[in-house]
Amino acid sequence: MGSTKILSATNDSVETIDLNPFLKKRPFDFGEIIEEVRLIPLESTEEAFLTRIDQLKMTDSHIYIMDDKKGSRNNEVVIFDRKGRFIKRIPKGKGPGELSRAYKIEFDEVANELIVDVHSYLKFFSPEGKFIRQWRYPFFFHGLTTLPDGNGYVFKSMDREGNEHMGHLADYLVKITDKDFHLNSVAMFAKPTEVIFHGNSYFHKNNGELYVTDRFQDTVFQITSASEIKARYVLDYNDNRLPQHYVYGKNEEFRKVRKRGEYAYYMGAYADVGTHQFFRLTTEDRTALIFRDKSTGVLKGGNGRKGCVEVPNNWFFRQWTAGDYFVSYYTPMGAKPFPDSSIIPEEDKARARNLEEGDNIVLVLYKLKRFEKEPT
Repeated sequence: MGSTKILSATNDSVETIDLNPFLKKRPFDFGEIIEEVRLIPLESTEEAFLTRIDQLKMTDSHIYIMDDKKGSRNNEVVIFDRKGRFIKRIPKGKGPGELSRAYKIEFDEVANELIVDVHSYLKFFSPEGKFIRQWRYPFFFHGLTTLPDGNGYVFKSMDREGNEHMGHLADYLVKITDKDFHLNSVAMFAKPTEVIFHGNSYFHKNNGELYVTDRFQDTVFQITSASEIKARYVLDYNDNRLPQHYVYGKNEEFRKVRKRGEYAYYMGAYADVGTHQFFRLTTEDRTALIFRDKSTGVLKGGNGRKGCVEVPNNWFFRQWTAGDYFVSYYTPMGAKPFPDSSIIPEEDKARARNLEEGDNIVLVLYKLKRFEKEPT
């Protein structure tokens, strides 16, 4: 670790995004901003059936899903093709090609490998789920991905727990290694905190770009290589921003001020499809779900939902991405969905009409309209 570089984020290309209008109750119709929807019903055989999607990765040919089996020790990884046909469920167990206590999944597009974080090990599989190798990692982390150029791995930690042997480097949230797992660089220094309050995901990689966020920090960073990190977007909601002394104070004080509901905070939820971005801003009594057109800077969204004929409004609570599409899902509940929708192709609606209550989860891929600036 003696040759490890400490990276400082550049800020020559940073943009400020004003989220203050979304702090108050602001209903909106999700269907009004959607341009196109595609549906992928997943095969409903017993082996393919999912309990709940915890994580999702899509490539041009495959869909990889971390199936939430009520706890990280029971999570399973299920593989489908892009039409939703079942390929394989990687078996549970402690053998080389089996999973025990699976936490994270990632796909290395350059090496064409599926990566699964299994307590103390990274396990590598072919796109169809055939075991290749495993590697025991020397430090603990809460997220992983690969560099955009495929020349290394990026790990995200949240505290010093288990990493005391790394000395002062343990306090950097981002740790970048080469393909042999030698630590090349670190970034995003974070002062230790007693606050116990976690977000969901802090890496976002899509269309060749890699972004990283952190709980209670209002900057979205872009990692371009093992030697460069940029501050790209800063969220402004100063009218109601949680003061930093609560973040770095006592956990009991944080819990009290959070329950009072007078402040907002960003937990790192971010998604990007090239044309649009997604942010989730949280207060104690509501969550603002916000989409931004990157070309015009116009924001759409809110924290209350109007009725919507075109699409179920609960889609936007979970956001993954696949190329130009945001990805969410719904579970068939008996009622035939969106019979009058004009933005879903007839072939997809026909497949949806055959679904019955108890069928497997349906993936929903959607594109957003361009958000035009209002005339001045």
